[in-house]
Amino acid sequence: MARRKKRDPISAIFQQKHPYLPGTEILRQLDIDHLAEELDVDAQGAKDGADEVPPADGKTLALKEREIVGRLRQLWDETVEGAKRAYEGYRGRYASYTADTEIDSLLAEPGAVAVELREAAREDRARLTQDWEAVRLACADLTAFREREGITHAPRPSQKQAWKIAIIGVAALFEFLVNAAIFANGDAGGIFGAVLKVFVIPIANIGGAWLLTHWLARHVLSRSLILKAIGGLGCALALSWLLGLNLWVAHWREAAEAVLSADAVKASYESAVTHPFALHSYESWGLFLIGCAAGIVAIYEGWAWKEPHPGYGRRADHAQQLLDTWWALRREAIQRLDEIRQTNTERLADAQRRAEIAIAERPNIASAVQSLSEDLRLYADHMRYICEELGARYREANFRVRKGERPPQFDRPLVLALEVPALQMLDAGANHRPVAGRLSAAIEKITEAYSEACAVIPSADELQQDGAAT
Repeated sequence: MARRKKRDPISAIFQQKHPYLPGTEILRQLDIDHLAEELDVDAQGAKDGADEVPPADGKTLALKEREIVGRLRQLWDETVEGAKRAYEGYRGRYASYTADTEIDSLLAEPGAVAVELREAAREDRARLTQDWEAVRLACADLTAFREREGITHAPRPSQKQAWKIAIIGVAALFEFLVNAAIFANGDAGGIFGAVLKVFVIPIANIGGAWLLTHWLARHVLSRSLILKAIGGLGCALALSWLLGLNLWVAHWREAAEAVLSADAVKASYESAVTHPFALHSYESWGLFLIGCAAGIVAIYEGWAWKEPHPGYGRRADHAQQLLDTWWALRREAIQRLDEIRQTNTERLADAQRRAEIAIAERPNIASAVQSLSEDLRLYADHMRYICEELGARYREANFRVRKGERPPQFDRPLVLALEVPALQMLDAGANHRPVAGRLSAAIEKITEAYSEACAVIPSADELQQDGAAT
């Protein structure tokens, strides 16, 4: 009996690793020769033919034919199970790719962001308005002080602290070295003994001149008569200290002829009181002038350590510090609004991207499901074809050795009844809500709300005008 030849439909769909379910085989390739060898079709057919099985008048299938059908049905059930798992995976992905949530976010989020921006701006405005009160009081105190003292110039910028100390330190070191060098010859201990005894001279000279100038003399600029008198007294004391101390040091050097002793100190004091400018050597005059130069540096630094007018620099620095702090808080408020705007804009951009991906992917998934359903039907035809081929092999081997007549069922193909599951198709042509332009419209609304919120944040001019109006 000749085998029936027909085109194998599986040739149009077979892939070694089908993409319906990555990493698994759903529509597996079936090798007829391998199945025939597995089921021992040819040998069993020859054996059954020699035994006249099935009988010529029989109406039922042979045991081997039923085994072929059962084996193929088992393979079909495994294929259907894999196809169903793949289908459920597609349905889950299809459901996850929905643009409605993202579009709703693009429509609703700008309003929520605007409310968040307004609320943040309202809180920052209240805080900045409250903090401005301290700035206003400090500025009012500074203005009243300037009017009371008749000050028209801006506060004098002070030098850096390190620079001030360096200037005084250089002057003190220079005076100290000169004194030590001059008095070294008159001390039994030499330079080390002179250092120990004259160490106090530059400290007293520079420190006293600086303190008298900074604490007392600067009050001469005040309009208050009492403070002005204190300032005049401070000027007189600073000048007296400068001249008196350095004249005494110069007389000390002459009286003792550079010998450091208690008698020399007493004699130099009496000479400085009775004849202050009666110095008889160039070294004494040099010592006097160097001490005066160091003291003048100290007086200048005491006067210009900061704003010369007492109280003016302190009030100006306090007001400026409060104002700088207020401006820093205002910048933080603007930055907070910008962070709210930027964070929500990026989130909405992600929502639009997800919506666009969903709209693009759902038709692909629906097409894949349709292909899976069609390929499953083709695969069922393929298995029926294999069943006919295996049945034909068995019957040929059987009839080849059979002595009697062939059974009537050998003239009919071996039938494999397969039920192809109906996979519900996914809607590939669903009408999606438009996505284009949603993001730009949302960004425009958020930007407008951001501008309005920034306008709520008060400026210094606005608060000054409000304070003047009230």
